[in-house]
Amino acid sequence: TSLLCVSVGGRLSRELQYVKEQVGEGAGSTSQILIQTPKRQGADILTQEALLVHLKAAMVATQVKVDMYDITWKLTDICYAPPAPAFGDYVMDNILEKLFPCVMVGPLDCFWEGSKLLGPWQRVVIP
Repeated sequence: TSLLCVSVGGRLSRELQYVKEQVGEGAGSTSQILIQTPKRQGADILTQEALLVHLKAAMVATQVKVDMYDITWKLTDICYAPPAPAFGDYVMDNILEKLFPCVMVGPLDCFWEGSKLLGPWQRVVIP
């Protein structure tokens, strides 16, 4: 178990406010946010090395599993993914649902490496 203590009005509050202003509130969704900060104040985090560290941290975050209420939860259980078209066929609908990745927005979107965050996290079998 980890505990994060932050000051009110500090950097985390400013980052959350920025996300709220850019993305908006509500729409029945939640936000899972990964914030990267430099080890030294004023250091550049938009370097190739820093972005690769961000990629590694984000990849680890996508693999986190939490056991709660006798259920194992993964990111794909709580993330926002665009709705798949429904055909009324349980097997087909289930397959299509697994093909649509979680929506993730971040600095890696500008690079090929950002696609690694979209999965696949599970094997999809099409009968």
